[in-house]
Amino acid sequence: MAIPGVGPLVAAKILGETHDARHFRSAAAFAAHAGTAPVPASTGNTHRHRSARGGNRQLNHALFTIAMVQARWPPKHGPTSPGNGPRARPAPRPADA
Repeated sequence: MAIPGVGPLVAAKILGETHDARHFRSAAAFAAHAGTAPVPASTGNTHRHRSARGGNRQLNHALFTIAMVQARWPPKHGPTSPGNGPRARPAPRPADA
């Protein structure tokens, strides 16, 4: 529930629909179960994919809710490179007497 978009209801829905994450042999198997995996829709020399119409629609909706909240969530800004961070000031020079 530390992920933006995952509240108690969405977390309960995901746990209730998947039962145990170890049940799936891979992330691709989970995506196919949820109906989020792309389905090949190729004809002749045209290679493309479309959204799956099958799968667990309630689990798909819970994942969609998380994705929509995260798309609207403001990103955490932080230094992306040393040039964007706080600048160190040079040490003061000793005063000549």
